[in-house]
Amino acid sequence: MKTAAGVVLLAISVVSVLSYTVENCATAKPDVEYAITLAQTAMIRPLLDVQRGTLSIHGFKAMYKSNAFLLFVKKLMTKILHLPQVQIAGQLQDPNFTCATRDIGEKYAEHLGYDAYTRCTQGTNPPTSFHAANTAIVFICPSFSQLRPQPPFTPGAPMDVYCPIVRNNVFVGQSSPLIRYQSYDLVHQLVHLYLQDTALAADTTPPEVFDWNECVKLMAVPPPWSPSCRNPFNLVYYTALVNQECTEAPDPFSPPFSQPFLGQGQDNVTSLPSNETLMPLSASGLANNVTSLLATTNLTNLLVAS
Repeated sequence: MKTAAGVVLLAISVVSVLSYTVENCATAKPDVEYAITLAQTAMIRPLLDVQRGTLSIHGFKAMYKSNAFLLFVKKLMTKILHLPQVQIAGQLQDPNFTCATRDIGEKYAEHLGYDAYTRCTQGTNPPTSFHAANTAIVFICPSFSQLRPQPPFTPGAPMDVYCPIVRNNVFVGQSSPLIRYQSYDLVHQLVHLYLQDTALAADTTPPEVFDWNECVKLMAVPPPWSPSCRNPFNLVYYTALVNQECTEAPDPFSPPFSQPFLGQGQDNVTSLPSNETLMPLSASGLANNVTSLLATTNLTNLLVAS
């Protein structure tokens, strides 16, 4: 059973050397760094669970449909765990987390073409954070501080207190109690960071989806394009379902969903996109426990630059 103290210990183990920069956050910098650490450590349990593939009881089949995409998902989660550099315009850059304040416009507006603070504060549903397309920057919006850092954990209490209910093969109710936290908010943005323009977004076809049933509905079509893998919230939901030990999720191969490509052959392993060079997490495969997973020393050889 995981406790808050356990999360902190894991965080210390993982983030021995910072591989990112935090800017313009003033006194909020320690809180932002803590949230980043929580996003990183949120990958630990899913990296262990993903070995089960579609046999996982925590929603892998609902979100990814097929073992064909195991290595893709592993690679993405490993990058979020260790936050390696990302390739931008032919150059490797450290991930950058910048707090969007009122005076930030002059520094970034000319390069981005918009004012980050304005984007954070306008509209009926302004973002709590966002990844700036074609950059290594994740902007932290003022409303980010209103989110809880992570789901509350009560020692000795069941972990599934925030788990969803499935009726008639669909999630029912609101997903906010499961995912509306700083840790998962940053997981969402880090998927955008590492997938860059291959991630689904508002201007892609199909567009990015956020609703959990819409995530289940996304098809695991043949390479080179799989919306299930490229939609950031599919990883957010899978991560949350694992960490909260939730065991109910819709079957993507039963009504009202359908998967015409993979059908009942969802366990078949097919080739991945030609531009994805995927490597195992270690020479002997992923360790069977958290200690050996965190003991990996040569991370450079385990990750492929985006």
